[in-house]
Amino acid sequence: MADISSLVFVFVVFAVFTGVIYLFAHYTSRFNAASGLRDPLLRGNAFMPGIKREDVEKLYVDGGRFLEYIIIDSSRLLEAPRWECSVCEFYNFTTKLHCCLCGTLKGISTNGTDDSTPIVSHSRSTSMSQLQRTGSTLRRFTSQIVAAVFDHVVLPEDLTAVQRSARMRRQWSRSTTHATGHWVRNFVNSPFASEAFVVQLNPPSSSVKLTSLAESPRAVSPLGSPFMTASAPASGFCGPAIAWVPVQDANLHMVTTTGSTLDPSVWATLTHLAKLPFSLKYGWFLDQASALVTPYDTLHVHFKVNRPRLVVEALENLSASKSMHLAHGLLSPAAGLFVLSNRDDQSYGINADSAAACTDVDHLTAFHAVGRFVGRALLEGQMLPLHLSPVLFKAMLGVPMSLDDIEQLDPVVYKSLMFVLTHDTVDDLALTFSATECVGYGRVLEVDLVDEGRRIPVTEDNKALYVQRMVRYLLFDRVEGQLGAMLKGLHQVVPPEMLAVFDYKEFELILCGLSDIDVNDWKASTVSSSNLKAHAVLVWFWEIVESLSTSDQSKLLQYATGSSRVPVQGFKGLTSYDGKICYFTLKGIEYTPGRYPVVHACYNRIDLPLYPTKALLQEALTMVLLSDPTGFTIE
Repeated sequence: MADISSLVFVFVVFAVFTGVIYLFAHYTSRFNAASGLRDPLLRGNAFMPGIKREDVEKLYVDGGRFLEYIIIDSSRLLEAPRWECSVCEFYNFTTKLHCCLCGTLKGISTNGTDDSTPIVSHSRSTSMSQLQRTGSTLRRFTSQIVAAVFDHVVLPEDLTAVQRSARMRRQWSRSTTHATGHWVRNFVNSPFASEAFVVQLNPPSSSVKLTSLAESPRAVSPLGSPFMTASAPASGFCGPAIAWVPVQDANLHMVTTTGSTLDPSVWATLTHLAKLPFSLKYGWFLDQASALVTPYDTLHVHFKVNRPRLVVEALENLSASKSMHLAHGLLSPAAGLFVLSNRDDQSYGINADSAAACTDVDHLTAFHAVGRFVGRALLEGQMLPLHLSPVLFKAMLGVPMSLDDIEQLDPVVYKSLMFVLTHDTVDDLALTFSATECVGYGRVLEVDLVDEGRRIPVTEDNKALYVQRMVRYLLFDRVEGQLGAMLKGLHQVVPPEMLAVFDYKEFELILCGLSDIDVNDWKASTVSSSNLKAHAVLVWFWEIVESLSTSDQSKLLQYATGSSRVPVQGFKGLTSYDGKICYFTLKGIEYTPGRYPVVHACYNRIDLPLYPTKALLQEALTMVLLSDPTGFTIE
C-alpha cells in the first residue's frame, strides 16, 4: 500500500512539474511574440541614423568615370556608376531607366542634323542678325530614315517640351577666362541671336520700389534706357529695386542676383564648381546649407490651421505647415498667385493679375512669403510639387533670358513672334507697340511697350525692336513686382552665391525632387522591424506596391512621407521633420479584425498589422489609398 502511495505521489509531482514547464514554455513563447510587436526597430534608432543629407553620398570623379559610393555601414561602400543622357547630358544612376531631368529613356541617342538643333552662335550675344542653318534637305531626310529604322534614335524635332527645356540648360555658362565669371552664350535655339537680359535686384544707381501691372498702368522708360524700373506700390509692400539689365551691362558690374559684390576669388571658385558633375555640386550645396539651417528644436512653434484658409494662414506661419499641402495650395486657382502658362509641360508662371485675384492677403506679401518658403525647402530638403516655368527658375538664379525663353513660357506666343521675324508681311498684321492684359473682372488693359506705343505701327524696319520689347514685357514687365518680391524672399533665406553653381534644371531637381518612383530603390532603402522580416506580410506588401499604378504609388508615398516626390538622392535621402536622414520604415503590429495600417508621416513610417492573408492586406491598402492623402486624420 505504501508503494502505491509513493508511486501516486511521484506521478503527481511529475505531472505538476511537467505542467509548470509547459506553462512556462507557453508563456515564454507568447511573451517573445508579443515583445516582437513592441520591439523597437532594430533595437535602436536605425531608421534615424543621426546623419545628414551631406553624409549620405561620397562622390568623386575617377579617370573620367563618374561614380557614387553609397554608405552601407561603417565598413562597406557600394559603388554605383552612372549613365549620361544623350539629350541633356545629365548623369543618372544605372538603375534609372529614364533621365531624372528630361525623362529620356536610357539608351536613346539623338540625331543632331535637324534644323531645330541648337546652333552655335559666332556673333555677339546682342546682335539681331539672322543665322544660317546647318542642316540640309538630304541630311534631314537621311536622319528621318535612321530614326525610322532604329527606334533608339530620336530627332530633335520629336523632343518633348521637357526634353527641349533640359537641352537648353547649357545655353549660358560662366566664362572661366574671366576672374569675375562673365556670362557666355554657347548657342541659340531660334534663327535670331536676340539680345539677352538678366533680372537684377538692387541694380547700380537705382532707388525705385516695386509695383505690379494690375496696380498701376506702366509708364515705360524711353527706348534707349537699358533699365526697366517702376514706381512705389500701392499695396504698401516695399521691396527692393528690380531691373531688366542687358547681359553686357551685367557682365560689366558682375554682381549677384541681389546686387551684392563678390570677391574675384569667390567668382573663380563658383565658376569652377559650376563645371563639376551635379552630385559634386549638390554635395557642396548641402555642406553650405547645413551651416545655415536652424535646428528643429530652436524657435520651433506649433499652431492650428483652418483647412479652408490653409494658404493664407500657412503664408503667415510657413515652417509649421506641411510643405506639400502648401505647395499644392499655392498653385491652385483659388490662391490667385500662379497660372498654367505652358500646357505642353504643365508648368506654371506668375499671374500678372495677382493683385485682383489674390483677395485674402496682399499679393506682393504673398510672393515674398513664397520666396521664403522655397528657400526654406531648399535648406531642409523638402520636396515641393512646384512645377514652375523654367523662366522663373532662371530668374531665381540670375541666368540671362532672351527670345529663346518665350518658347518655354508660352509656345503659342513664341511661334507668333517667330512669324513676325521670319515673314515680310508684318504690315498686314496691323500690330502696334502695345500688348493687352486681362485685369480685374474681365477688363482688358492695353499696355504700351514704348512711349505712346499703341500709336506706333510695327513695320519691317522696327519689327526686331518690337519683338525685343515684347520679350521684355512677357518675361519681366508684366510680373516685375511679383518677381521682385519672390526673389527678395528667396535670397533672404538662401544666399544667391549658393545657387550660382546650378543651371535652372538642376535647381528644379533640387527643389522638386524626382517624380518617378523606383520600387526597387524604395525597397532597398527600407528598414523593417524584426517581427516583420519573419512574416509573409512583408513580401505581400512589396508585391502589392509593385502592382500599383504610378499614381497610387505616389499616393502611398505621400501618405507615408508627406510628399509624393522622391529626393534627389533617392529613397536613401528621405528626411524627418527636423531635416535629418530618416529612412522609410515598416513596423509590424498586432493584427485585429478591421485594423488598418497606421501612418507616421513625420518619421516616414507605416505600422503594418500582421495580416493573416494577402487579400486582407490588399483590402486595407486599397481603403487607405481611397482616402484623402492631404488630410490631417492620419498620424
